[in-house]
Amino acid sequence: RLAREHPQRIAILGEPAALTYGELAALVHRAAAALRASGCCPGDRVLIVLPDSAEFIAAFFGAAKIGAVAVPVNSSTRSPDYAYYLADSGPRFAIVHASSLPEFLPAMLGHRPEGFIVVGHHDEASRISGARNWSDWLAPASAVADSHATSSTDTAFFLYTSGSGGTPKAAVHQHKDMLV
Repeated sequence: RLAREHPQRIAILGEPAALTYGELAALVHRAAAALRASGCCPGDRVLIVLPDSAEFIAAFFGAAKIGAVAVPVNSSTRSPDYAYYLADSGPRFAIVHASSLPEFLPAMLGHRPEGFIVVGHHDEASRISGARNWSDWLAPASAVADSHATSSTDTAFFLYTSGSGGTPKAAVHQHKDMLV
């Protein structure tokens, strides 16, 4: 709604520059279109290993827009935790910040997502077999993407618990939970 009503207003003050609601909405649409073009289907899980950023917002809402399930995890965790998240959530796609790669790459030995997108340093993706750079991946994507017809009770995202009482658990959230 804000993107339609106030597309020129600042939505986030991020690096390297602030983004307006209109720019952020276009980025979400492009992420949704790129996921769809990569074969991501409703119900597929998308592991998101990004710091707070415009890319995080685009990946999260882009996945939700096409009916996929966003699985955001801490971008500063350790390899065994990433291995657990990969095995537990079974993502078909992973969108990972370049700064997380030293810990994330060893974790993929047990489960390598079908689609692997690297955000950040442009040359990092070229060093990893099958990885795509975020900017290159988004470049051909449309700035308009249709939303998948979801119901309020369809799964929208997983949030992992801290694991303070044992192994972290994926708390499953429905689309209606986004309003809360």
